[in-house]
Order: sequence, then C-alpha cells, then structure tokens
Amino acid sequence: MKLIIFDGKDKVLSVYEGKDIQIYDDLINIDGNELAGISEQYIVVDDDSLDVKQGDKIDDVIKAKDKKDKVKKKKPGEEVQEDLEALKLESATQLNAIADIYELLLGGGEA
Repeated sequence: MKLIIFDGKDKVLSVYEGKDIQIYDDLINIDGNELAGISEQYIVVDDDSLDVKQGDKIDDVIKAKDKKDKVKKKKPGEEVQEDLEALKLESATQLNAIADIYELLLGGGEA
C-alpha cells in the first residue's frame, strides 16, 4: 500500500510505502513506524493501482482509488470507552424495564 500526501494544488509532497497502514485520528502507522502531524491531504492506495512520485499531480481518478476508510482504526482505549458507554446505556435501559415490571407486579397485587 502507499500513503500519498498532497497539497491543495494536488501536487504530491511525499509517498510512503508499506504492507500495513493503519490510520488513527491524528497518527498514521506504516509497518510499525508512526507518522504524526500531517496537515496536508492524503490518500491510501494499493501498490499495484498506480505509480506516483513526489512532484506528480494527482487527479480525481487517483483520488477515487483512496482506501483510507478501510484502514482507519480507533485507538484501543477509545474502543474500550465506547464499549463501556454502550454497556452503561444498556444497563440503564434494563434497570428501567425491571423497575417497570416491579411496579406492575406491585400494582397488580393490590387490585
């Protein structure tokens, strides 16, 4: 895979190659090497899909080959936090349902 960084005029600034590219919010990991602080636009493409070098211009056809969404990851702590929030919401919903059933049972016994 290739990470292609380009400027606002679609001029390629840098090309990084790697077998495993993972994108976290503000960090890109390429085969275990971290790249941070990218302020320009970038795309991720398959090695065989095109040959791009620094200084080349990229067009909309090349941009359409972007696979960035397939390599986006969440940091492990963020995944755990999201899971925890989902479990809290589920637990609250279940507790409300149990409380409703309890009230129905108590109310039904008095009638």
